[in-house]
Amino acid sequence: LKDIRGTEYSGLFGYASGATLKNIIIQDPIIMGDYFGGALGGYVENSFIANISVEKINNQDSIISGNNSMGGLVGSSRNSTLEDLFNEVDVEGEGNVGGILGEYYDFDSGRDDFLVNAENRGNVTGSSSLGGIVGTSTGIMESLVNRGQVMLLDRFYASKFLQNYGGIAGSNIGSIADARNYGDVAQIVPTC
Repeated sequence: LKDIRGTEYSGLFGYASGATLKNIIIQDPIIMGDYFGGALGGYVENSFIANISVEKINNQDSIISGNNSMGGLVGSSRNSTLEDLFNEVDVEGEGNVGGILGEYYDFDSGRDDFLVNAENRGNVTGSSSLGGIVGTSTGIMESLVNRGQVMLLDRFYASKFLQNYGGIAGSNIGSIADARNYGDVAQIVPTC
């Protein structure tokens, strides 16, 4: 899968609403977007996503890269249920960057949406709100494993603006249960 248009809504499915996406394997993706990018989809809402795997097989240049809201699987998920997800491709961006999801929002209190059973092995790099699983979340998440590095990169030498990074989530006001991080979490300041 190669999507290097450099636009919004990058991925196998740029935008999905009310969709059921199941049993999909994506190998060696190269996604170069602006906002809302992921191997599976850029922006997903009111959907059910299950048993998705993003794998690095033959192409060592595989990457998910963009500006904001970049995820290994989905750039931004709203009011959706996601389960049994796996990523091993590196993800980079500026803000809201995650190994599985860049953003995970649950705004509809009448639904029982959740993110469950997700594992990330790709490295995550960004400047604000980045995590091994999700960059920013307001949803319910459980059974999460991160094995990739999370690196807060000070590209502009403005350390006072860098914030919100963690092995599981960069920013979270939802709930997290049964989560484990095995990857390094660090702030990197490039030398001039």
